[in-house]
Amino acid sequence: MNLKIVQLNSPYETLSQLKARDYFSRHLHQRIESYKSRYGGDTFPLGAEDFVSDHYLIVEQQGQNEIIQGSFKIIDSRTCKRFNLAFPLLHTLDDEVNCPNLREQVCHYLKTDENVSYIGGMTISPEIIQDPLRRRTVRHLISTAQVYSVIERGHPRLLVTGSIQNKSYHYLEWMGLHKFSEQSVRVRDLGEVQAYVMKLDQWSDSVMTMAKKFRSVWEEREVIEDKTLLENRMVG
Repeated sequence: MNLKIVQLNSPYETLSQLKARDYFSRHLHQRIESYKSRYGGDTFPLGAEDFVSDHYLIVEQQGQNEIIQGSFKIIDSRTCKRFNLAFPLLHTLDDEVNCPNLREQVCHYLKTDENVSYIGGMTISPEIIQDPLRRRTVRHLISTAQVYSVIERGHPRLLVTGSIQNKSYHYLEWMGLHKFSEQSVRVRDLGEVQAYVMKLDQWSDSVMTMAKKFRSVWEEREVIEDKTLLENRMVG
């Protein structure tokens, strides 16, 4: 597989670029199709935060075509505050079917002065889901980008939801995350799937060893960014 990582920073501030518009539209389509294949046709894996998140795409070159085979987004609590957006995880925790105590715990975690990141929208293309070797390679590149994108943010505080249905929370545990609470949540946007809120304090030795194998792919990634965005982050 001829793969590369594309880092598309905050579409809100990069959509003036033709390449950003192309990648962003294809990325959203790929995410929708991936979630439909996994959770059914009534899922809605998009949110307002998509426009100010950073998106990481695993792109395969097939002849003259570039195919997005995997992706995820990451957004920080400071960015949410800047644009007056709710931290994405709170959308699920606000649902009355979920434990209000867990929401209170997460809100308390977010109220500290430290920045907290959220990773969501993790996908692998239905095209390769039945191909173990290609799926594993794409998954490893997704994990590599997750590790280094958090490290470059300069803090280890990270929240993610891990599905119980497909046991993705087990993989997150292998990466070094652990359950924020033993209380699971129901994600109505994804067909009522049950999930755990996962928290990172430190990446595991295992995932760091794997990420180092793909570090050259990370360092050679294509970055679509805006200088204004970088300046705002430095000020924040």
